[in-house]
Amino acid sequence: MNIDKTPSGKLLHGIMAGIAEFYSANLASEAKKGMRQKVKSGGTPGHAPLGYRNVP
Repeated sequence: MNIDKTPSGKLLHGIMAGIAEFYSANLASEAKKGMRQKVKSGGTPGHAPLGYRNVP
């Protein structure tokens, strides 16, 4: 998308940057929440340690 240097273009750029920042922060929050839930249910947040099986 090509955004020009007009005041409208600058506003659109700021809005799009804000939305992108929110999306990134929200995605990180949801990923952390999912990892905490997995640990609470007895799983490991990543791959199982060496010597253990990764069971879905």
